This record gives sequence, structure tokens and C-alpha cells, in this order.
Amino acid sequence: MTRWTIGALLCALIGAGALSSGCNDSARATTEVATPVDPTRVWVESFLPNLNTELRRHAEAVATGKALKTYLAREARRSWNARVAGGIKYADLFEKLYDKRDYHKAFAQSDGMTTRGEAILEVLLDSERHALDSSPYHVARIQTLVANLERVTEGEPAWQGISLTADEANELVGWLKAHELDPADPDTRIKVLSALVGASTRGVGNKGVLASPAPRITGQMDQFLDAFEKSAELTAELELRVADGALRYARDMKHFNLARQDWRDLRDAGGSKALIYGRLEKTYKELGKASPTEVKAVMAALAPSHPQYEKLLDVLARYRAIAADGGWERVRPTSLDIGHRSKRVEALRRRLAAEGFLPSADEQHAAGDNGGRPDPAKPGATGARAARANDDAAAEPAAEAHADVETDATDSPQEPDPQVVDEQLVEAVKSYQETHQFRPDGDPTPGVWRSLNLPVSRRIEQIELAIQRWRESHYQGEKDFIMVNIPDFHAEVFRGGERAMRFRVVTGNKKRTCNEETGKWEYPNATPIQMAELDHVIVNPYWYVPQRIVREELEPKMSRDPDYLEKKNYEKVMMGGKETIRQKPGDDNALGRVKFIFPNPHNTYMHDTPQKKYFDYPVRAFSHGCMRVHKPFELARHLLENDPNGKEYDFDELLEKERQKYIELAAKMPVFVEYYTVRVDDQGRPHFLADIYRYDRARLVDDPEEAEKLADCRVRTRKRKAVEVEEGSDEQPEGVDEDLGP
Repeated sequence: MTRWTIGALLCALIGAGALSSGCNDSARATTEVATPVDPTRVWVESFLPNLNTELRRHAEAVATGKALKTYLAREARRSWNARVAGGIKYADLFEKLYDKRDYHKAFAQSDGMTTRGEAILEVLLDSERHALDSSPYHVARIQTLVANLERVTEGEPAWQGISLTADEANELVGWLKAHELDPADPDTRIKVLSALVGASTRGVGNKGVLASPAPRITGQMDQFLDAFEKSAELTAELELRVADGALRYARDMKHFNLARQDWRDLRDAGGSKALIYGRLEKTYKELGKASPTEVKAVMAALAPSHPQYEKLLDVLARYRAIAADGGWERVRPTSLDIGHRSKRVEALRRRLAAEGFLPSADEQHAAGDNGGRPDPAKPGATGARAARANDDAAAEPAAEAHADVETDATDSPQEPDPQVVDEQLVEAVKSYQETHQFRPDGDPTPGVWRSLNLPVSRRIEQIELAIQRWRESHYQGEKDFIMVNIPDFHAEVFRGGERAMRFRVVTGNKKRTCNEETGKWEYPNATPIQMAELDHVIVNPYWYVPQRIVREELEPKMSRDPDYLEKKNYEKVMMGGKETIRQKPGDDNALGRVKFIFPNPHNTYMHDTPQKKYFDYPVRAFSHGCMRVHKPFELARHLLENDPNGKEYDFDELLEKERQKYIELAAKMPVFVEYYTVRVDDQGRPHFLADIYRYDRARLVDDPEEAEKLADCRVRTRKRKAVEVEEGSDEQPEGVDEDLGP
């Protein structure tokens, strides 16, 4: 409807029923008019601008509503497994949702998809980027249905804009009053549309439809209704495939995650299915009323908001491109002494270049103007030394070795012999070691060579698993939080969504025992994956030794040396009528000088440690489950300075007093302890991390029977080579076996 027509109708309505002046023969004239006092006329004024769009939607619902209802009923009767395998998985949910909508479609129309539906399909087609299989989202069937609809509707009359004349608009006002329809009643709009479409003549729903207030319009609708009915079944299926694909995607991206729900949440929601269905219903309603731009925003909001997620998507695209280019070759150990010549050296160069740690041969030739140096924009080719000096700082180009070399500007750069070890190659190896949790010394251990020979397909699996783990995360977009990544042996503090601190941690050791009752391997000292809230800090803490450690480790030492407790600053105290052993505050206390408490069922926490040497090791799985902090004083100061209660205390003064001090924080800080074996640093370099508790290998084994055997401690089985290789250094600090600390 044009602006002229709408303006003319509004003038006609106002002139007929309101105190007004200035509605002349130019509907575009701008004059002040009194506000209409008749609520029915006001309602018609608001109804007219969207009449054309709403008429089409309602006409399609009348013509195809029966087909949509029938299709849904048939799908809902199918078994759950059949619906999951290729049907409308959420047909039972859609029966309720579309009934509430009077079977009005949101994503499809007689000649194909709405712009809203097209926006959804675009997102579904991009699901591979998120390491999701797009086939369950019906994308192929949706495209087929669109093509079929184009053929079926070819030659049918195209929808034309429909509007009321001024007289018809006034007739509508009288018609509403004659039938005593309340403008404030939401059903009034449906009754008007049904009457205009002529739903009663089609025998489809809408019982008690009134005679049309505008017979001319109703007559026009017949030709369109006939065309809509011809494509009704295809349109109904297309609508449901798009809706079902969108909700399947929403479920896989976010709504399946119940990590932060406990039994009370599930009870109150009526079970896990009801809880997930409630989330899906909300997403459906958001999509059903969204513009195409808003559709993409709704779908984008389903992805994890932590910056690591998007970085991993970029890395996945890189490694898929490497795989498409043929991956990389296997290499054999060789000396990395400067000047050493070997064909194996050249093979190593090609291997490192394939992953971006060195420029490729083509890039070497193209880099003549750059002196043959690596491209600093390439993640793997940046300066390894600078990266190691500051864990996540932006690295400088690896040009240090050339800084003092004088060259004639007219001379072409001399190409290095690819079979000879040079400083550039050693630096690339160091960068590889650093990003795979080996000591970056340029002297590869057997573990480094095994790591280099893992195929690109394995790396892609690891990246995809890390992406999936972010979708399974406890993290839900908090701005202030602490994130501990167990395999990374680091913790990060975020404030306002920005990283404020990053520091090393020691996590639970990888001691493995066989549970004779279950027959499964267990890691009794593993740091548990969890989420809790840090609510207090203890300065100069006592360490109350857990009974398991007393029984398994302390008592044998006490039996060998009766004075062991006194020598190590322990004492026995009575608590709750039971004798307990605790260690007094001091520099030798197993908890160090400060302890960070986030109450949880596992009784784990973060703390200082006297064993500072542990932080020098690339893989730091040395504790009994708690997280030992490399920079405990800096963390304590940060927490206290940013908390209303904490600001009242001078942390350094408390340390000097050497008395235990409990400080409750006013603002509880969420702590997420999670497990990601791939992370991406600030330079865009992926770090492949040690799978210390073998959580990855159980999920990366394709055969369920083989996975079961790997978990069974009573069965010896030959493991696949890809499973056997563990990333990272296997160095152990001296005396770690005697360490009793948590």
C-alpha cells in the first residue's frame, strides 16, 4: 500500500469520525488534527499500514493450514528415533507452537522461503564452520523443496498488493461496531483477516467466520487461495524443515548444555526434556518475529561468547585448508646443530612450513624484498624468542639473527641451503616445542618427533573437540571471572570481559589407579572440571591435611620417623571430637602464604606453594588436585583491590603478621575449571596441549568397543598409534613423589 493511499484512508477515517480540519485533496498535506476519540477508528488506522502483509500471511494459513496441521500430526505420531533420523524431530513441540499461531507460517510461503527463512538457511549452511554436521539440519531437503515450489508455482498469479478504498475503510469501522468486536481484544485482528480472506468458504478452521466487510477484496483472494492450495503440502513441509533445522542447530550449539543445572533445576522444570524444550520454544518465538538481520543475531547468540571459541574456528579453517592441500609429510630425527647438512633437514623444513612455523619454498622466493625472512603476519612464523619472553604478548618478526648483517642494497638476497641447519630453522623448532608443551630449547626429544608426525587429521579432530567442549562449558558469558584450563596449566582473570591477568598453575597429577569394583581406570588426584564462586581469601592459612593423604602418605612417613610432624611444622588438634593433623602457617606450609576458596563438593581450591620450581616445567601436573598459583600475591592483591570488602585490608601488612586472616569478598567471582587440549594465543598460534587425564582419547576413538577397552583397567589392548602419542614434556621435578601438598 502506498503512502498516498494510506494517507487518504486516514484522512477519510478522521474526517468521518473526528473533530478535524485540513484533510484536503492532497493526502500528503501536513496539518494538525485532533486525536481521534473513537477507539474503533483508531484501531482501523493502526491496522491499515500492515494490511497487505498480514492478508498474505493469513491467506496462506487458510489455504495451507490444514496441510501444515496434518503434516505435523503425522510426524508427531512417529517414534522419537524415526524423527531424529530424518523427520521433524520437534514435531510434538511444533504442534503446540503452531496451534497458538493459528498455523501461520514464519519461514516459508507458497513460492519458497521468506527472507527470515533464507537467513536461517544461510546460518545452517555455515554450520560446518562450527565443526557441526549440517546434514541433520535438513539443508539438502530444504533446497530441494524450494526448487520444487518454484516449478509448481510457475505460471501461477503472483501476489499483488491489496488495499482498501476510503469507503471500504469506513465500511470496516461500521462492520466492527455492528458485530460488537472490541478493538482491545487480540482476536479481533484474526476475525477481520478471516472475514476478508473468506476462510469460511474454504472449510478450513476458523469456525464462525463472519461475512466479509469488503466483498471486493474477498473476491480477489480466490485466485491466490487456489494457487496457495496447489503448493500447500510442499509449503507445509518447507516451513517445518526450516523450523526444525533451526531448533536442531540451536540445541546442538547451546540448548543441550545442562552443565550448570542441578537436580533442583531439573525437578522444577519437569525434567531435562522439558527444560530443553523451554529453551527451544523461546528461540523459536524469537526467530518467528525477527527480521533477517535479527535472525542472524539470534543464531549468533547461540555460540559461546568466550574469545577462545572464535579463535578456534579460525584455526580450524586453517588446518582444514592444510588438509585440503595434502597435509604434511612424516619426518625422521636429525641433528639440529648449526651447519649440519642432511636431506632430513630439508624434510623437516617442509614439515614446519606446512603448519606455518617456516615460510614455504614459494614464500621464500616471494619474500625477496624482505630478505627471505618469515612473514610476521603468519601465526607460526613469528619470532619464537619474543613469544617465549612474554607468554601471550605479540611477537616481533624473527629478524634478530639478521640485525647486524650488512648487505649491499643492490645485491639479491642469498637463498639458504634447505638441507643445512640454520638459526631460522632452530627458532622454528623452538616455536613448535613451545606450542606443544615441550621445553623450547631447540633440542627435540623423541616426544617432539612423535608429535611432528601426528597427521593433520588428528590435529583437526583435536581442534573440533576443543570447539565442542566450549559448547559444553559451564561458562555462560560472565564478564568478571577466573578461567583455569587444566591442560594449559594456566589461569586467567577477566574483568569487564577483558583479560586482566594470566599466570601459571600446577594441577592434579596424572597418577592412575584401577578400581577393582568398576574395572575402570581412575585418576584420584585429577583436578575436577567444575564451576564455583570464589567468595573468600585466607592469608597465612593452616593446612588441614585430608584423611586420604594422612592415610596414604603421611602415616608411612610418621612410622619411619616419629618426629616427622614436628620437623615439618605439623600439629595434632581436635576438631568435631576427632583428631586432625594440620600444618601451621609459614613459608614451608603446603598452602604457602595465601589460599583462594571457592566452595565446591570436591574441596579443591587455589593456593600458594613453597615448591616454586614446579612452575619451570612445561607440563605441571604435580598436585593432589588443587591448583597451585605461580603469582599468588599478585592475584590476592588484584582480588582485594577490586572488592569493596577487600579494599579495607593491606595485604602486605597481613602477610607480615603471620597470623591466619579470613577475608570475605563482597563480590563473588565465578571460577571455571575446564579442560581444553587446544588453545589459541594472542598471536593466533594454536597450542596443542597434554591430554593428562586421557579425556580426549576416549572421545576421539571412533569404535565404542575400543573406547570401552581403553577405559577397562582389567583388559590389555593394543592401542592405536594416534591414541598412544601424548603431547608435552614428560619431565618430572626432583622430589615430586615426596610432595604431600594438595
